[in-house]
Amino acid sequence: MLGRGITLIALPLALALMVSWRICIHWFLRHPSFGERILVVGSGKLAVEVAREVLNRPDAGYRIVGFVGTDSEQLGKSLINHSSHWLTEDLDEIVKREDIDRIVVAMGERRGQLPTDKLLQLSLAGQVSIEEGATFYERVTGRVSLNMIAFLAYLHGSRSPG
Repeated sequence: MLGRGITLIALPLALALMVSWRICIHWFLRHPSFGERILVVGSGKLAVEVAREVLNRPDAGYRIVGFVGTDSEQLGKSLINHSSHWLTEDLDEIVKREDIDRIVVAMGERRGQLPTDKLLQLSLAGQVSIEEGATFYERVTGRVSLNMIAFLAYLHGSRSPG
């Protein structure tokens, strides 16, 4: 038979074990060398919003490496935190050099600017996962992007009856 004091010993021990486990997990998820390395395609409102949400949730397991865009004036500039900005022409080289795990496409205007051929090659080669910006935002935050709702409302309102 177990003595009456076993509860008094087991309860603080279990509590200490749970607290130390939580501290270890939070340290592990916040450590910069762990987590999925993300490259954001685009430098507009949605791209910055996605990056902010990832930076606000360091325990989500994502790390923003930088942004890729078509504007050569923003080359090398930091849009948010310490992230770099590169051009879309160098997308395949950037993915290899920076060891990117996921590409988030968050461009406002995509016509004629989205590097579809390079994204398709990277996806088919199995080097990276590619995800649309609004979908990634919803997965990280658990809510729908207001920018996407406004865009969908605009599209719905522009339809002609018939």
